[in-house]
Amino acid sequence: MCGMAGAVRLAGEDRARRESLAYTAGNALWAMDLPDGKARRVASGAGISTPRISPSGNWIAYRQGGAAWVVSRAGGQPKRIGEGATQWHSQRDEVLLETGRGVAIFSPANSWGSATRTIPEASLPVAISPDGGELVYGKRTPAGQGLLYRADIAAAHPAKVVQARNGDGLIPYAWTGDTLLFWLDGSFSSSLMADGLDLFRAPASGGTPQSLDKGLLHQDFLSLSPDGIRLAMTAGEGRESWRRKRIVTIDLSTRAEEYLSAEDAVAICPSWSPDGSRIVYTALPEGLEAGSGPERLFLGQRRIWLADSSGKSPPVRLTRDERYRDEEPLFLADGRHILFGRIERAGQNAVKSLWLMDDRGGGLTQIAGPLQANDTFEGESWFGYYGTIDWRAEMDYRGSAS
Repeated sequence: MCGMAGAVRLAGEDRARRESLAYTAGNALWAMDLPDGKARRVASGAGISTPRISPSGNWIAYRQGGAAWVVSRAGGQPKRIGEGATQWHSQRDEVLLETGRGVAIFSPANSWGSATRTIPEASLPVAISPDGGELVYGKRTPAGQGLLYRADIAAAHPAKVVQARNGDGLIPYAWTGDTLLFWLDGSFSSSLMADGLDLFRAPASGGTPQSLDKGLLHQDFLSLSPDGIRLAMTAGEGRESWRRKRIVTIDLSTRAEEYLSAEDAVAICPSWSPDGSRIVYTALPEGLEAGSGPERLFLGQRRIWLADSSGKSPPVRLTRDERYRDEEPLFLADGRHILFGRIERAGQNAVKSLWLMDDRGGGLTQIAGPLQANDTFEGESWFGYYGTIDWRAEMDYRGSAS
């Protein structure tokens, strides 16, 4: 999520495996080790999108031809696992596949040949418990009731309802400590969802939910701190990502908020440093009115900024090159490098690439690109969806602290 959720450290992992990048370019899927590895092709074919790296870094799930596939990051024969949405287990190399009967779980134990088990009637997305043994999923009843179910991943015990809401949907986001985070989808409305939903917290065992803040549901607009105690969030209503958006941190125990980005800036996509002391994000000046026309040119002012997560010192701008629009910053696990995306306008389209820099804005180096354009909106990859580029349709990073 803009800061992607960090992977847990797995026993026996080597350092290269803990610093993994996957991306799509030239009708192929590529993998490389960061910060200075060499890219290697691991799968080929038109329409490859949405690469997702497993917790160990050993596998990459992706989509192609309407189906979900898994391939070793070392290369080899990709394995088709089926059709439907997918999600990695947060702590082990298991792919969750949404089917018409529930969520099927695949693993390398049988070479991804068939599901090892199925959680009946479950759906994605899910929030997985800190111990990895349970998950929470949302469901809508025929009567229009939104439910959150808590289920045993091993299917040893029946699922139980932990939240219920008449007339509204409930969408799980994360499970941290004994707290469950979820969105309230008012009236099951896709239009309301596009303009942002209220995020709530509640005990994972059930209990009265409490509102935290409101924001868009883009995966990279939220980021949990490494210790799971705080949430960095792109707060603000409205689907236009160039208006009224700020980075806020929320203490999940007290609900205390701290705004990090300036009031006169529009900021999105926060990502924590591995030690939790800093947050990197992208921002541009406030001031574009809806319908004024020059959205593409205005979005070109996005730059990468770095903030003290305590809010005690002002943010610092890291990038300044006016030829590019800079987005999707992510701290590497070493805490010394930042991965980010750049867009260079070329006519009505955009040339997108991935770059690295140090945490002071120096040593800028392009490491991949041009990326495959998997996120065009009305034929314009520069604009995206109301100014939001879906970088995760083309890349994924997985790292863990040393």
